[in-house]
Amino acid sequence: PGQIGAFLTIEGVDFFGGDLDFWYEFYRFGVLSIGLTWNAPNEAADGLHSHLGRGVTHFGRELIALNNAHKIFTDVTHLHEQSFWHVMEHATYVIASHSNATSVHRHERNLTDAQIRAMIAKNAPMHVVYFPEFINGQQQASLRDLIDHIDHIASLGGKHLIGFGSDFDGITTKITGLEHAGQHQNLVNELLKYYSEDDVRGFAYQNFLNHLPK
Repeated sequence: PGQIGAFLTIEGVDFFGGDLDFWYEFYRFGVLSIGLTWNAPNEAADGLHSHLGRGVTHFGRELIALNNAHKIFTDVTHLHEQSFWHVMEHATYVIASHSNATSVHRHERNLTDAQIRAMIAKNAPMHVVYFPEFINGQQQASLRDLIDHIDHIASLGGKHLIGFGSDFDGITTKITGLEHAGQHQNLVNELLKYYSEDDVRGFAYQNFLNHLPK
């Protein structure tokens, strides 16, 4: 209580330039999660907007093997779907750090039901993202609109894996009443209308702590 925790992550290993030494350097810094790409392709994998048809490359598989050996998450957010399935095949510790559900709003950045079920089968955390474009395709979204994505993931059996992915520093429009991290209590209060206190505690932090790599 009264404390704020943080950990280091990487979103896109473009700056590695295909050199594994960078992985070791950032491991020493304490990085806990690595996403192979942002939206573009790089030496490790095809990102969301790539059309190269490679999925995860040999270098990407080497990075995943290091993540597995050293208990680091491999983040599937921003991956091309082919890359996603390659990660699911090779990675031990998987997370979707900021992704929503395609069945609620069809957007290439969201996870399909098949992907969500695969994440559940791997006991992999899924953290919802607060960008209205990914929530409902509009410039504005409500807390209830976001909860629709939580409801859907929970309905598929993933309630124990749901977390808050925000992406406050990467989005241009915000949910009404959730424009910054200091307003998270608004989301908590809204969730308590539909979920138990234990469930909401899980969404807020406990689910993530329960699924840290061990």
